[in-house]
Amino acid sequence: MTTDSLAEFLGDKLQLIFAGFFGGLMRWITLRERWQDGLLSLLGGTVCAAYLGPAAIPLFEPALRLVVVEPDARLGVGGFLIGLGGVVVTGFLLDLWKLRALMGAVKGSDPA
Repeated sequence: MTTDSLAEFLGDKLQLIFAGFFGGLMRWITLRERWQDGLLSLLGGTVCAAYLGPAAIPLFEPALRLVVVEPDARLGVGGFLIGLGGVVVTGFLLDLWKLRALMGAVKGSDPA
């Protein structure tokens, strides 16, 4: 790997990381969560964008092309959306897990 290709790779990866981070930040701000949940949103958005972004952005490329004209900006917008979507899906799954635990606690309680 040459120095130019390494810098290009890190530039794309950092753009995805920052986009996912800000996707998680937007979720935290809009839902007004506790700081612990907010940190999980930041981490989840960053991880989802960094690892799912390279695989998912090509799938969304036709839609991104309609919204974002400049090709370099599509990576950032795609990373933001992947990060935000990843945090939303993760939050939904965690809510289901909490609900299941709550239902188990209610079923297990003795009514007498």
